[in-house]
Amino acid sequence: MAMTELLDPPQYEKLVAGCRRIGLSERDVHYYAEHITVDIGHADGWLNNVIVPIGKKHPAAMEEVFFGAALRLQTCNDYYDGLLAALQSLGGSLSSHSVPPSE
Repeated sequence: MAMTELLDPPQYEKLVAGCRRIGLSERDVHYYAEHITVDIGHADGWLNNVIVPIGKKHPAAMEEVFFGAALRLQTCNDYYDGLLAALQSLGGSLSSHSVPPSE
């Protein structure tokens, strides 16, 4: 979980800005707007209260933590690739736009 909570806030900032730009309400973007800051605290908690103590007490367990982090990031990649493909399959002008590189 800590992996995505470290990475999500900048993506949520872009998502919220885009949603507001097309006129979605604050109610519509509340979850993501809130998690721009909430996830930073969650990530810090996971790292400092779970991952680091486990690593100190059981250094060999860190290999499993790294493996789990890699799996979590791969599932995110697969999810977003699937989401992009679904959006592109809608056709129209949407599929003619290129996806800007991540920051």
